[in-house]
Amino acid sequence: MEKRQNVLLTCAGGAGTLLLAESLQHPYGVFLVDGNDQELVQHAHFPFQKIPFGSDPSFLSALKEVIKQWNIDCIVPGADEELIPCAKLREEGVVECVTPNRAFIETCLNKKQLMHTLHRYNISHLLPFDEKQDVRYPAIAKPVFGRGSRQVHRIDSEQQLNGYFALYNKTMEDTLLQPCIEGKEFTISVIVNNLNKLIGIVPKRVIEKRGITRIAVTERNHHIEQICSHIVDDLHPCGPFNVQLMVLGENCFIFEINPRLSTTAVLTEKAFGNEIDLYIRNINRKRPLPPPILQEGLYLFRSEAHHFFPRSAIQEPNATPDSSLAGTSTPPSVLLSSGKTYVVCGLNSWNQTTFDHRLAVLPGSWHFIGSREELTVERLRLWNPDTVFFLHWSWIVPEEIINAYECVNFHMTDLPYGRGGSPLQNLILRGHRMTKLTAHRMSPEVDAGPIYCKEDLDLSGSAEEILRRASELAATMIERILQESPIPQAQQGEVVLFERRKPEQSKMPPPASLEELYDFIRMLDAERYPLAFFSKDGFRYEFHHAQWKNTALEASVLITPSDVSP
Repeated sequence: MEKRQNVLLTCAGGAGTLLLAESLQHPYGVFLVDGNDQELVQHAHFPFQKIPFGSDPSFLSALKEVIKQWNIDCIVPGADEELIPCAKLREEGVVECVTPNRAFIETCLNKKQLMHTLHRYNISHLLPFDEKQDVRYPAIAKPVFGRGSRQVHRIDSEQQLNGYFALYNKTMEDTLLQPCIEGKEFTISVIVNNLNKLIGIVPKRVIEKRGITRIAVTERNHHIEQICSHIVDDLHPCGPFNVQLMVLGENCFIFEINPRLSTTAVLTEKAFGNEIDLYIRNINRKRPLPPPILQEGLYLFRSEAHHFFPRSAIQEPNATPDSSLAGTSTPPSVLLSSGKTYVVCGLNSWNQTTFDHRLAVLPGSWHFIGSREELTVERLRLWNPDTVFFLHWSWIVPEEIINAYECVNFHMTDLPYGRGGSPLQNLILRGHRMTKLTAHRMSPEVDAGPIYCKEDLDLSGSAEEILRRASELAATMIERILQESPIPQAQQGEVVLFERRKPEQSKMPPPASLEELYDFIRMLDAERYPLAFFSKDGFRYEFHHAQWKNTALEASVLITPSDVSP
């Protein structure tokens, strides 16, 4: 009897992953991982672990540990950042991966290189404009590197193009500018085995798209089948991929190839077969097994689902609603006007992740700002947002912006207690184990604006863990604010001011106890924060990843010469 294979799906909280996992569970052992442990998947019946995101330097080592622990035979990566690391594992013989080979992946991730490659092989002809004076309008602008629909705009004039470059700090070199093709959009699953043998082609016509495809229908097209077969024959992907193109008459114009499964793999599963299963069953087959018959005219309607759990089943530490919201419940989906525009500002990588996974998929037009330089009046005028949300922001927002737009900030204290800078560190130094995440309207006086709502926030773990937790909680609060449109209420109570900490204050004071030492290390252990340190005999010792080992405290330390900047 053949050994039952264990399959690991990453990005387990992504659209459709659980449906794919359900259809795999009988022939395979199915295991799930995700960078976010506050997703529905942790309550499903599949083994689940939280691991770092694919962009994290520790992703590969964490993935290897999971492979070893669960005896994984095959990985299905779900994010672009995970593709190259997973391809390396396959090359090293560590595990099989449901991906194309590394050369095909690298070609697809560089969109400008991909367009030239497709043109050279006479597959598709949608060459980018090389010089600004050559651009014909309307055109489509997008980053050369980057996934999904981020920073993708239709450009109708040179003035708009200049605005795009200013908005995203881009140039012609790192922007893909292509002719705008007005046709029928298709997303196509192309299933290929590791020997580059074609298993199936599943075209799906896109009817509605908001962040991801919301409505689509399977629809065979001879020209699409020809062009996808051409890709397999000439580019030798040796693994499944997704093609996005426009059909205009008898011509197909490819504008993107994702070297992985797409979110519409769920439609492929229902209309043709599970792409993961089809790939695994055909590994090393020079002649693939007879493919399923495509069911044409099958529609996908993607919607929000409602899931309910008793509090005892939820591990989330901030599950108890604030008393100021008693009698209300957070709606699991938000009914927003698709005509509204929202901007989300956040300075950390996990704020971008929260935006991508939780907010950008909501109705409406959503934009993300990740640095102080990007937050300008000129950029906001281009978008004209209804609301600007600040998930985590360390700089003063210009009054011109505060006065022109509804700006909502998420502050990590029970305002008016704790107005000011470095709230996380100030709270931990004062011995707080819980706090409130307060959503308030921004005002010229820092953290003094009226309050929309508050939620409990647990302060356990490292600063990064707390900030990630706060980012996800802020997304939930944004949904509530947009759904319920609460009237912000003036702050009440005694005002307590916090002072912003300076880098030199990360120098470790003589601790009174191990508990104080642990708190000092963990409160500074996050992206963009100066780590806890001390200097001795010409060396600087920086501490992070502190954790308890019974009654002892264990931490990692980085040692550098004192004259070297950290």
